[in-house]
Amino acid sequence: CGVATRRQATARFVPLRGKIVQVSRFSLTRFAEIAADDPLLAQWEELAQRDPRGGAFFCGPRWALSWFRAYREALGAELCVVAMHEVADSATLVGLAPLYTRVARIAPGMKARELRLLGDAGPRPPCVDLVCASGAGPSFARELAGWLVGSEAPEWDVLDLQPLCDPSSARAYLAQGLEAVILFGDETKL
Repeated sequence: CGVATRRQATARFVPLRGKIVQVSRFSLTRFAEIAADDPLLAQWEELAQRDPRGGAFFCGPRWALSWFRAYREALGAELCVVAMHEVADSATLVGLAPLYTRVARIAPGMKARELRLLGDAGPRPPCVDLVCASGAGPSFARELAGWLVGSEAPEWDVLDLQPLCDPSSARAYLAQGLEAVILFGDETKL
């Protein structure tokens, strides 16, 4: 996946009899910390175990969060895990983006705020990717793309998802969604 730049976009809302109603049936939550007893850990592990590519260990929370603890200080990183749940059932995790943020020097005197995938430094595992339920890839990527360019996401200049598995349908769907918003300003394609 190439590098994307940030662009502000508005959330998708439609008027309904004088009221404003959000169209999505999903909610996205950003986690800057995840406690050992947080229900998200079990949901994340279960979702990773269902990964048909067999990368459950590297896509799950035990490895990803251990990696983060090991590299956090050296990278100057902050956790930014984005979880998507069904609005009707907050216990149903549909997708998860295991990300972190950092400020990196890209040239003398130049810094960039990066949003990166957990596991992208040090020895790279064979399978690190966005995690989503079977058949939920397009919905997850569409919602994540909207979130990334919206006001809830951390400020970023560079989105680098290099260690994603090849092929990664989640990456392809995310690239399409980001392209629609960033290049064309078309939020209707989200």
